[in-house]
Amino acid sequence: MTAPSIQSVSLNFAMTVTELLANIPDLSPGAGQLVHDLFNRRFSLTPSSSPPVSIYVASGTALGGATLDIDLTAAPGSQGAIDCTGKGLVCLLAVNTNAHQFTVAPGAANAYPLPETLLLHAGGGRAERFFPTPLTAVDGTHKMIRITGTLGDTPILLACFG
Repeated sequence: MTAPSIQSVSLNFAMTVTELLANIPDLSPGAGQLVHDLFNRRFSLTPSSSPPVSIYVASGTALGGATLDIDLTAAPGSQGAIDCTGKGLVCLLAVNTNAHQFTVAPGAANAYPLPETLLLHAGGGRAERFFPTPLTAVDGTHKMIRITGTLGDTPILLACFG
């Protein structure tokens, strides 16, 4: 199958805290706020951006056991199996809406070398990762990602490669 082409990807990494200032002379009550948002970042990626993104993997498969192995040479996508061969991971989003935690890690054999194991806590845990330099290109010996969790849970994983 021909991989669906990506038009654009928007990544937003943000945490904004608004602090109410009190007990400051010459400040009207309730008028002072300090907004902490210095480290908020937004990235827009396209097939011609740096880094580029051109294909994606989207998995929302219920675990048939304790593990789900995703083969990046035949990975799930919105329009069928996707072959990520020759592409490196640029960004990843994992979401847990289940009652049990799960992990996303390199596979047991022919592992795709993720830089860390992601632990997603139950009931809303999420992890976002952005790699300004794409990770290792997918090939026959670097292709498996393993999700480990609880039978019946449905971890959500979206990953873009370029």
